[in-house]
Amino acid sequence: MTKTKLKEFIKIAAICALSIGAFSAAFTGLNNIAFNAATNGTAPLPIVQPEPAATVEMQTAEVQEASYVLLADAHTAEEIGEFVVPNLTVIGVTDHNFHTIHTSAMSMEAAAQIGAEYIWDVFGISIDGMYVTMFYSAWDGHAREHWHGQVFLSRADAMSTESFNPIFWFAIDSITGMRIDISQSMPMVNRPEIDERAIMEWRMYISEDTLALHMMDDDELINYFELAPEKLEYYTQRALGYAERHFNESTVQNIMLGMLVEHADRETMVIPGIRIGPDIDENGELTSVIAGFTFTATDHTGRNAEIMINIEQSMFRGTVHIFTQQNDRIPGFVYTGRGRG
Repeated sequence: MTKTKLKEFIKIAAICALSIGAFSAAFTGLNNIAFNAATNGTAPLPIVQPEPAATVEMQTAEVQEASYVLLADAHTAEEIGEFVVPNLTVIGVTDHNFHTIHTSAMSMEAAAQIGAEYIWDVFGISIDGMYVTMFYSAWDGHAREHWHGQVFLSRADAMSTESFNPIFWFAIDSITGMRIDISQSMPMVNRPEIDERAIMEWRMYISEDTLALHMMDDDELINYFELAPEKLEYYTQRALGYAERHFNESTVQNIMLGMLVEHADRETMVIPGIRIGPDIDENGELTSVIAGFTFTATDHTGRNAEIMINIEQSMFRGTVHIFTQQNDRIPGFVYTGRGRG
């Protein structure tokens, strides 16, 4: 694909959603799409499983703060210690449009425990005492069926119909337990209030200057923002560490800045990996900054993982997403309005 065609693609993508939407909300957005596909867009009717007597409500600010620790640097199993099976409250979310669970699929309780180990391995955090809501997907356009889990600090958060704020989200193969997707999110703290209308204008009614940024490739963005090589290397190594812990049954062969996308004509192209978002400058004005990075890691089997990391100084700080679901889409599938494309 020529550079001109690529820039046109980026221009269209920028006008539609901009990087801030594709980056900071990507995992939550996909999760909501998945959830809406499963529930036909209706509010779910949770079925609460009996709560184990030993489950501990995590109410204190100290415990909640500790639960939001983000491990910025790569860690090993030796550094974080051996995984201990956590005590979880597992909540099955059901609705008349949910997909039928395959007879060979593991139970949602077993899937929740695999998700807990997945979180422990990738982020080094135990979710002992937390609440996990689970739903099942069997989308027509995917070669795998999945268990999806969302992790909350309290029962109130898990059962809320007004807000959706999981601190972790994961997806695994419903039969084998293979790791598919994972996300860790942290709340915004100590950030100045930004008018939502201003952000919407930044995203949807972009200025010529903002559009010019979205037309730049990674090298041009590095020069424009004077990004220090050591800072990019720091995030590259972080992404590599996440990839190695995600691909626990294979070996990472390569990591690159940018996201691999298959074009309509089946040609593969690379979307720039430096993500732009809004922030407040020293004068209190809305401005464009580097919000984070997207890397593509490839394992020795050829599976690609998209690894998205928000920088700590961005509006949407402390968010990491790892996707591999795109590898399992059925080639040539045509969405007919049933299931998920």
